[in-house]
Amino acid sequence: MVTTDNKSQTKTERDQQRRELILDAAQHHVVELGFHRTSMAMIAESSGLSVGQIYRYFENKEAIIAALVERMTNQRLQWMELEKGWLKPVEWNESSMAPARIADADRALLLEIQAEAARNPAIAEISYQAHLTLQAKAVSLLRKAFPEADDDYLKLIVELRATLIQGMMLRRYDARDMDQGKMTRFCMELLLSLLNDPLDAPQPH
Repeated sequence: MVTTDNKSQTKTERDQQRRELILDAAQHHVVELGFHRTSMAMIAESSGLSVGQIYRYFENKEAIIAALVERMTNQRLQWMELEKGWLKPVEWNESSMAPARIADADRALLLEIQAEAARNPAIAEISYQAHLTLQAKAVSLLRKAFPEADDDYLKLIVELRATLIQGMMLRRYDARDMDQGKMTRFCMELLLSLLNDPLDAPQPH
């Protein structure tokens, strides 16, 4: 009985290892070539697996992208749990706000996924579901620091924070002369002022 359990665990670990190899290879090629130019054959060659083996784990490229988004989402959820800045916004600092926290490969992958989401409804839905998961977590953590705040207002703060971070992430390629540190501090002060002295949230039309 123990031997069977060990074999089962070994297979599970092997399957997980292969999934990670596939995801790492896919991310490399998507970042380098884009979603459409990345083929299953390329992913297979880089991962050291056959195309047939890849299809055992993922139905198609969209399923691989979904798994990549899920992996990044889980990493960000773990960071949000550990980062004091979410529990105590007064402790936000450059490391918790700046896009530098996002690895270059993940940053490039996010940009590729967003570009593909504009063309592909399936990828757009995957991205949207990840957004909802992260938004819900962020709001729940901010609520601990601001229990009197309205959930809709906290959602606006979370979305503004995400917009600022993603904007800096994108603008770093165009505005290379921008002082990231000063911009980060300015964004932090803006967000904290909105949390400490809430504005009237715009009403939906």
